[in-house]
Amino acid sequence: MDKLWLENNLDLKLLPYKVCPTELKAGFIECLVGIELDKLQAQDGVAGVLDRELIVKYLRKTGKQSSPLETKFDNFIKSLAGYCVATCVIGIGDRHPGNIMIKENGIFFHIDFGHILGNFKSKFFIKRERTPFLLTPMMANVYSTDGKEEFFKTACVKAYNILRHNAQRLINMFIIMSTAGMPELCSMDDVRYAKRMLKLDMPNDEDAGNYFVGLIKQSKNDRFRLIDNIFHYYKHRKPKKKKGKDKDKKEDKEDKDKDKDKDKEKDKEKEKEHENGKENDKKNDNAINN
Repeated sequence: MDKLWLENNLDLKLLPYKVCPTELKAGFIECLVGIELDKLQAQDGVAGVLDRELIVKYLRKTGKQSSPLETKFDNFIKSLAGYCVATCVIGIGDRHPGNIMIKENGIFFHIDFGHILGNFKSKFFIKRERTPFLLTPMMANVYSTDGKEEFFKTACVKAYNILRHNAQRLINMFIIMSTAGMPELCSMDDVRYAKRMLKLDMPNDEDAGNYFVGLIKQSKNDRFRLIDNIFHYYKHRKPKKKKGKDKDKKEDKEDKDKDKDKDKEKDKEKEKEHENGKENDKKNDNAINN
């Protein structure tokens, strides 16, 4: 997809990382530097999950250290648009904050593509994915703050229509990959998911563009996503160490060490007394013999 967009002079700052399989269920993945969104949220606790300004604050905080702030906002908005379209067409699932990362230069990207082509996860028969792609108010706040909401929508529509114009290339690629033994790409039904998401039955690009703008609104207003993110935070948060208990344990250890030292000193004194007693006995014996 990134190559198709670049061929059409549309650079959305995607970050496709390299993967090298070594056997059926093992291989190497390129190491990427950035911060996971759930770790960024965890710095402020559950308030970080609810804070719409969180990503904007992060970009401003690190802006002076890496790239100019304007460039960082531009990188984020472009990459957000690219991944919204890409994950929509491929049907990427399991999109929680632990699978979203942000680089210091502002580039936003997804990781962990274990669920594709609409094979979404559910918990207790509850669907976790209720929109075709991930776009939270926290993410949307970046392009709203920068005054580039229309720029974002235009980038999404242009990217979406480029994929529609090259639909046969994408579908052929999925058909070829269906023989690779991937559990979620093993039949024509899986391939048809991408075909349905491209809306090839729509007569023109304008209708397709309006359709995708509607998906943007739907995804941004998904309240269940916020609830899911809160549950994810409480499930994966690290319990804080209780300072009082740690202090008590430390003091107990120090007391035990002191008691051990006292016992050692008492043992040494007993040994000295024992040795002195032996010497006195020897002296008394010698005196009696003399």
